[in-house]
Amino acid sequence: MGANTTLLITIRLEASLHEPMYYLLSLLSLLDMVLCLTVIPKVLAIFWFDLRSISFFTCFLQMYIMNCFLAMESCTFMVMAYDRYVAVCQPLRYTSIITDQFVAKATIFILARNVLFTVPIPILSVRLHYCGRNVIENCICANMSVSRLSCDDVTINRVYQFAGGWTLLGSDLILIFLSYTLILRAVLRLKAEGAVAKALSTCSSHFILILFFSTILLVFVLTHVAKKRVSPDVPVLLNVLHHVIPAALNPIVYGVRTQEIKQGIQRLLKKAWTLLGSDLILIFLSYIFILRAILRLNTRETAAKALSTCGSHFILILFFSTILLVFVFTHLAKKKVSPDIPVLLNVLHHVIPAALNPIVYGVRTQEIKQGIWKLLRKGSDSRK
Repeated sequence: MGANTTLLITIRLEASLHEPMYYLLSLLSLLDMVLCLTVIPKVLAIFWFDLRSISFFTCFLQMYIMNCFLAMESCTFMVMAYDRYVAVCQPLRYTSIITDQFVAKATIFILARNVLFTVPIPILSVRLHYCGRNVIENCICANMSVSRLSCDDVTINRVYQFAGGWTLLGSDLILIFLSYTLILRAVLRLKAEGAVAKALSTCSSHFILILFFSTILLVFVLTHVAKKRVSPDVPVLLNVLHHVIPAALNPIVYGVRTQEIKQGIQRLLKKAWTLLGSDLILIFLSYIFILRAILRLNTRETAAKALSTCGSHFILILFFSTILLVFVFTHLAKKKVSPDIPVLLNVLHHVIPAALNPIVYGVRTQEIKQGIWKLLRKGSDSRK
């Protein structure tokens, strides 16, 4: 989420990135964020708090969003493959074909096609009569996992899931690999020195993501077909990974391999440093005054209590500012370190503090610990 948000903000604020290719990348990041917000909160609630129940309406809403936005993501990859095909095979006509108007029409097509084609999936599941057990053998409301709980015949559901999936995702994959076949053929005909490497470089980021997206999808389909030969947990795991890993990889791969985006993020961070630097100065100034006031206290117990009230906050600020400072110094000394280190630190700076905040406050703040224990006891009592 943090990496996708950074990518969206960078593209929005950097005028040099206001081009069709980056608009399509923004659309891909938005789709990834929606998929993560649809799947991850419930998965974490199950594993962290054992909150397994889900309402009937929420389950079918999750089912629709997952199917719809996954198909949208596949369609976006297909449009991006066409963009790369025009860039490599018809470079002189690129600016006249791939325009802002083309992106707008492509976005409307992506939305209309996938919204309409995936509507029958939850409708077919809702019409079934559920009279048996109500435990889904999955951590998300996948179509067939829910439909198997029904007492009715689910043949229509199976056929539509299979036909719809291969019509949407299958046609996209065929067109994507057809585009890259034509691109590869055009690249191999180039005779100029360095032209082949440059042409392949423009497509490599996109192709890596498509390959990963399609590989997980194909593995998931094959394990689902051969479900009697594999553990029932394997398709569930692949289903979750298929919604999570591509969403996490997309901004990282593009951020590392696309020079314009790397430069845009660096300029954005320089602007942010002006704001963050003043915040950090005021924060540490506040703690100097706090420390001076504590040292004037008469008893050790009062001083220890005063330090304890600030301990959690100071630990998080220290960690936040340390990663930020290390990132800034490695950026300043970029000629002496690997170019991948600032990128890695950028990702860690968005991920680790966000993960540590609730843990540190939960461990060190007595009132929060007591509140969490009370909430968990209420949850366990209600299940009993």
